[in-house]
Amino acid sequence: MKRISKYPHYILTWLPYIIIALFILIFFFRKPVIGSNSFFNLNFFVIYLLILILAFFAGFIAKLTLLHKMWSSIQFSKPRTTPGKAVKYLFIPFYNYYWYFQVYQGFAQDYNSLIQSRRLKLDLINEQLFLVFCIIKCLEVIPYLNILIFIIPVSETIYCQMVSQICDSINNLNEIAISNPQLLLNPIIPQTPDVQSNFTLRTKAVSDEGTGYYVECEHCGKILELDKTEAEMQKFTCPNCFALNSKLVTVEVEN
Repeated sequence: MKRISKYPHYILTWLPYIIIALFILIFFFRKPVIGSNSFFNLNFFVIYLLILILAFFAGFIAKLTLLHKMWSSIQFSKPRTTPGKAVKYLFIPFYNYYWYFQVYQGFAQDYNSLIQSRRLKLDLINEQLFLVFCIIKCLEVIPYLNILIFIIPVSETIYCQMVSQICDSINNLNEIAISNPQLLLNPIIPQTPDVQSNFTLRTKAVSDEGTGYYVECEHCGKILELDKTEAEMQKFTCPNCFALNSKLVTVEVEN
């Protein structure tokens, strides 16, 4: 699987600013022609504006493409949205400002949750960085402030840092998917009280004449005894394989 390069996204992010800077340099350092003012005529400005619009459009398409790829990379973990929705909902007026938080900060949260649940030795994404980017995108709707944000390209600077982390995360997941895909399939749930309190049994354990409440793990087949509190609360996590049982199998144990 081909690795995703960061550098095309860097270039397309800064390309409009490079074109504007070139125009300013040409304007101030141009050599005036005696008897001619054709250098900055209408045709020049039309061509310049077309190039600038194409640069903005190319950068916009690159952002949508990366957005689709990053959500595609974690679809096996059933995240909060799909790649198609992540892109399409950004075109809904007003709602798109809320959607920025879901597709950028939400991706950071879902990716980090994926890494932690599988205990993968990969770097986590900086969620605060993605949150700041979303806030700046919302501030761009404010008049005059949006001009200042454009002149001082804070959004682009933060986005390039995000691109670095996004591309690394996608490439790392792709490498694991090729070398050891089993690491990505099943989450490893540690045996902690918090995990037990987050799971509710569908079938209550059966008492065996005071000897306890016995259940069979559907993943490893081990027969386990629950104490009275666990049985009454209907909570269960297998301490042998650390798996959550979506369907509890109760068993009776002879005295």
